[in-house]
Amino acid sequence: MQHKIKVTLFATICSMASITNATEVNMNPGLWEWTATIHMPNAPMQIPPTVNRKCLTRDDLVPAAKQPGQKCDIKDLKTSSNRVTWAMTCTTPQGPVASTGEMNYQDDTAHGKVKINMQGMLMTSNMSGKRIGPCNK
Repeated sequence: MQHKIKVTLFATICSMASITNATEVNMNPGLWEWTATIHMPNAPMQIPPTVNRKCLTRDDLVPAAKQPGQKCDIKDLKTSSNRVTWAMTCTTPQGPVASTGEMNYQDDTAHGKVKINMQGMLMTSNMSGKRIGPCNK
């Protein structure tokens, strides 16, 4: 009986530790400013970098900017140390968009890459972010 309690306690502690590790990405929540440079192979000219802001929390680590008329679902969200990966599908007025992303956080800065498939048009967005203050609520 005592052995069974020890095994159950050990399993509970291990599962709690994995939950803690998943939520302990080294990122300071708040208002973040993101700069994205999009690369489209075979494009006649490059798209200028875009800048947007988003409030990030421990429950929302994906730096996706929501666009009007867009509905997105994040799937396969994973965290490992300071790395966050995800897959996202969006429905837009122009059609479906699928993407996969990876972001590496370090306190008040981040960098990563998002691969986008917009109706067969492939793009890569290199992103960098910095925390600029608290969220405005």
